Amino acid sequence: SDTEGMKTEILVVAGDLEMGKTISNILSDGYSVYFVENFRAGLQVLKDKAPPFMVCFHDGRDQKKLCFDLAQVRQTYDIGIVVVVPTFDRFFEDRLIASGADHLLQSPLSADSLLVRISALERTRQIKNATLSQIRFANLLVDTKTRTIISAGKACHLTPLQFQLVMAFVKNPNRILSRQWLRQNIWKNSKTSLRTIDAHICKLRTAVPALCEYIGNIYGEGYVFDIRSVQKKAS
Repeated sequence: SDTEGMKTEILVVAGDLEMGKTISNILSDGYSVYFVENFRAGLQVLKDKAPPFMVCFHDGRDQKKLCFDLAQVRQTYDIGIVVVVPTFDRFFEDRLIASGADHLLQSPLSADSLLVRISALERTRQIKNATLSQIRFANLLVDTKTRTIISAGKACHLTPLQFQLVMAFVKNPNRILSRQWLRQNIWKNSKTSLRTIDAHICKLRTAVPALCEYIGNIYGEGYVFDIRSVQKKAS
């Protein structure tokens, strides 16, 4: 979980403070943990920090609300989700999985069980990333090894920064990427102005218009690569 000194980030959502602390303590040795007490705060962390994994503890009383919250996260973010509940039957389990949970655990929580499931999510993500050497969308081919984009049979030459932007969108389809997220993950510089980010997105759209017609600007939120539009045009 620790690569080149950078710990993998995990969001912990738990309305129960003690359970939240327990989960955070289990994960804190190997991961960088963001602990919040509700999904609303969790969505803000996902927007700003984009952790790849989330552990959610729920008391199980409002099952419908939990399923709704999970579905909302799953529709927007490509994230591995572990849900911890006091008890669940097969019907509740099916609803949680259908709503977006990858793994379910029952409290009292076993540290080993939680860590095993996080490791499984990490392996799945590594395999997924390894398969991204060539990515095809409609009439576009993104070659991550040569860092080129072929549009309608013609190679589009991008700067390293432009290619990083392309990959950020490609790896996060249908997910709103805020300007703050782009600044942190692409520029890695908190002093980069939001206007500078907008200017680079504009240049990217000019460089690859066939790709960037799918990059939408969500007012007050950021940018989104709408894979549904790609799929619709390709069909």
